[in-house]
Amino acid sequence: MPVRAAIWRRATNAIQWRLREPGPAWGRDERAAGAYALPRRSGADFTANSACGTQTCPMDIIFLRDFRLDLTIGIHEWEKMAPQTVQLDLEIGLPHSRAGETDHVEDTIDYAQVVGRIRDLAAHRAFGLVEALAENIAALLLHEFHSPWVRVSVAKLGLMRGVRQTGVIIERGTRADAKLPR
Repeated sequence: MPVRAAIWRRATNAIQWRLREPGPAWGRDERAAGAYALPRRSGADFTANSACGTQTCPMDIIFLRDFRLDLTIGIHEWEKMAPQTVQLDLEIGLPHSRAGETDHVEDTIDYAQVVGRIRDLAAHRAFGLVEALAENIAALLLHEFHSPWVRVSVAKLGLMRGVRQTGVIIERGTRADAKLPR
């Protein structure tokens, strides 16, 4: 038990130090003179090793659970005749989120924008497989919202008698809280 406590104390101290002291990837925050903030997200700003080098980086995970969506999906003719309801569960990685400190939506990923973009994707395209839908959603989250890591679960509901859900779970990108190589 003392070894675990020492490891936990060391990790906690490192995180607290990182929150207090500006590092090489930190920039000035335009809203508060003298305050330090991470640079605004653009492109590859939030990669797995952007501010941590070879250290373990903390990551916030934004999630949307039980997101229901009606869309045309399926390979069988009877599936293509009418929209089906699918259930999405999303986990979106966001390293170094400052939203808890600043209370500004600019410092996180806006849930409403995520939902809107996924609804737009589903409205303008028919999918044959849940795997293809999951891949398209993952790509959208990684590229448009600049998340370094996502987990996307897509499930068709009540498709077969006696089976409540059928679907797929995919993970794409790199988790920033994983131990990076030295």
